[in-house]
Amino acid sequence: MTNSTRYNDSIVKVCKIEIGAVEWFTKRAFCSTIGIGSSNGIVSSSFQAQSKHKESNCLLLSGNVVEASNLLESSIPIRSPFHTYAISMDLGRMYTDLGRVHDARRCFIDVLNKNVYALEAIECLTRLGSEKSAVSKIIKQKLSNLQQQQQQQQQAATDKAGDSNVLFVVE
Repeated sequence: MTNSTRYNDSIVKVCKIEIGAVEWFTKRAFCSTIGIGSSNGIVSSSFQAQSKHKESNCLLLSGNVVEASNLLESSIPIRSPFHTYAISMDLGRMYTDLGRVHDARRCFIDVLNKNVYALEAIECLTRLGSEKSAVSKIIKQKLSNLQQQQQQQQQAATDKAGDSNVLFVVE
């Protein structure tokens, strides 16, 4: 199995689409109805992000790793609300294949920020030579943040329940 197909086994089965067909579908069928494409090329909706991600998967399947990574990084910045877990994982793998280790680490760390239990991202970081202590620090920090959020939610729920049990007596 080649590097360009190992990410997208499921897409190979489902999507036997030519790159030109994806471009036609994205540009012609939806441009007029939802306004795909902004002046700077950055997506402005989750649908657009999904379309770009699918287009990059097709490029990847055809062996164009550089073009696929360029498409994602130029249209869906890492701090975009539409930059999903799956996009970060795919970009990280592409960067790894291209030898862009620093960029790959950044993507896998972004995955951990989105989901601290993402074992695949931890495994990829370890394979890239990241120190275990650095990866552990990221995980511990994220788990601590999650624990604090849960405690705050529990406290808010307790406070709300306490407020509803108050009985006012007016004489």
